[in-house]
Amino acid sequence: MKHFRPILFTILALAAIYFTAIISGVPEAFFPALSSLLIILLPLLLGAWFTRHFKIGWGLFGAGALTFILSQVLHIPFNSYLLNPLIEKLGLGAGSTGTRLLAFGILLGLSAGVFEETARYITLRFWRKDARTWGKSLILGAGHGGIEAILLGLYAFYILIQMVMMFGLDVDAVGSIAGADRGAEIFNYVAYYWGTSWYDFFWGALERFSAVSFHLSASVLVYQSLKRNNLLWLFLAILWHTLLDALAVYGSVAWGIPITEGALLIIALLSIGIIFLLREPPPAVEEIPEALPSPPPPDSQLPPIPISSETLDDSRYD
Repeated sequence: MKHFRPILFTILALAAIYFTAIISGVPEAFFPALSSLLIILLPLLLGAWFTRHFKIGWGLFGAGALTFILSQVLHIPFNSYLLNPLIEKLGLGAGSTGTRLLAFGILLGLSAGVFEETARYITLRFWRKDARTWGKSLILGAGHGGIEAILLGLYAFYILIQMVMMFGLDVDAVGSIAGADRGAEIFNYVAYYWGTSWYDFFWGALERFSAVSFHLSASVLVYQSLKRNNLLWLFLAILWHTLLDALAVYGSVAWGIPITEGALLIIALLSIGIIFLLREPPPAVEEIPEALPSPPPPDSQLPPIPISSETLDDSRYD
């Protein structure tokens, strides 16, 4: 029965979304809610499969999640107080084009790569030394990328609730909720949100699939740096992270969402290739030598004793 729990949970979650959309009077909410649910379920189902397959508890998944959160404790302030002012000083940003937009994406990607992959390395190097196997590094990566997906999925649910509350309201009504100074801006955003095609809500779920696949491969690469005692593998993970984020930033502006998600899907497939390329065989089971054949029983037949008149006399009792 326990093997069907993820399926039952998914069915109940879908039913809850369906009835919530009906009760709220906004059936259009079904697709964004379903997309948010997929974003949350993806890492949880992946973690459940890994823990069952490798016969390991959820502790490593939680360690990966905590690793991501702790990396952001330093990453976010660094971006806010150092990187963003530098980007502004250089005249870069999302409004840039060409090489300047690419430089903007590389700086953001490099920042994320340095903090997240270094945090991953520290976790494996000093904290979870027991996770230095191919399978365990995958569970760590599932937790690292999984908590990011779960937080984004919960945030998407939060945005959906706000959009449901403002569904069908005019500019004045929206202004009374969000403030008169931002009423028109938010009203336009609400109109854009509900005017989105149903399939456009699922780009986020596809992006999380690509991101989680990447995090699995990055954990395997960082593990290689410890297994081989070579920091070049850590630098390779940082560069791999930089490429992913730079592609996402540049593509979302220069190419649009569909092409960018297609490019990120290629990154995901390459990540899966890296995972299997560095796959380790399962630990060899120590063979128990077969029992040696027992020695033949000693011969119970004694050699014949020659009988003579003297031996007969010795055998008599006096």
